[in-house]
Amino acid sequence: MPRSPLQEAEATFFRGLNTFVEPLVMRGCASPGLFPTGLVVLETRGRKTGEPRRTPLSAALVEGHVIVSTYRGSRSEWVKNALADPSVRYWLGGREFSGRAFVLAPGANDAGLAGLPDLVRALVEGPLRAATTMGWAFAIIR
Repeated sequence: MPRSPLQEAEATFFRGLNTFVEPLVMRGCASPGLFPTGLVVLETRGRKTGEPRRTPLSAALVEGHVIVSTYRGSRSEWVKNALADPSVRYWLGGREFSGRAFVLAPGANDAGLAGLPDLVRALVEGPLRAATTMGWAFAIIR
């Protein structure tokens, strides 16, 4: 389905912003650490091309899990890619890590909640779930 001019402008804006921000975040700038929130770069595999796709995202560290978010919800390509293939890489504090993304977005499968620590599960079942009803999307990376 073709994008509206507003959706195209939004995508173009974020592509430009990400080009500037991504290298800085990959080097560790603004990473969660001293404070529990910050930025990470998330790499997903393109669901159509199979090529790696990197996106700087807001993140929080909670009980050994990284929670990333976007207010663009299901319009974000990283959400669609992580739903298609939950194996991801991410950069935090200038270091590369691998993990599996459990995506919280409207219509996403709830399988994967079972093994989460109590605090992470409480966040998922409470405020994060509520935020998805307003269009946000999240991923919990193990």
